[in-house]
Amino acid sequence: MEATEFEEKTRLIKSTEKYLFEARKKKEVDSEAIWHLAKALIGKDEFGWGRRLLDMLADLELYPSGFRRKVIQKRALATYKDPDLNRNQALTSALEILDNEFDLSKTDNQETLGLAGAIYKRKWDDMSHLYWHIPEAAWPF
Repeated sequence: MEATEFEEKTRLIKSTEKYLFEARKKKEVDSEAIWHLAKALIGKDEFGWGRRLLDMLADLELYPSGFRRKVIQKRALATYKDPDLNRNQALTSALEILDNEFDLSKTDNQETLGLAGAIYKRKWDDMSHLYWHIPEAAWPF
């Protein structure tokens, strides 16, 4: 019998809780398994859980062999899409994550530039609605 979408998300979240608990207890963590679990969670739009796992890898500086930059890019993606975080802070944090690794003013990495562009677009979308009301607010004066 095939697992439903809900059952699959539940299984992934339980695995996430286990890894987070083990990391708090200073037990050895499997960075490869955590990387794959984080990607699976993000693929199911569970950005908050995926971000927590990737934050843990970054805090412990445990990157799967050859995947440091991919982990950082995925962490920035999960951070800016995490609905549990304050939106402006999430966008700012995601840009800092990218800039600390890639130096956004100099990088030519297409995925990184695409992520940064998406983050700036969301920042603009969040701010642009404020400017539409300026003419209306000034009209009575």
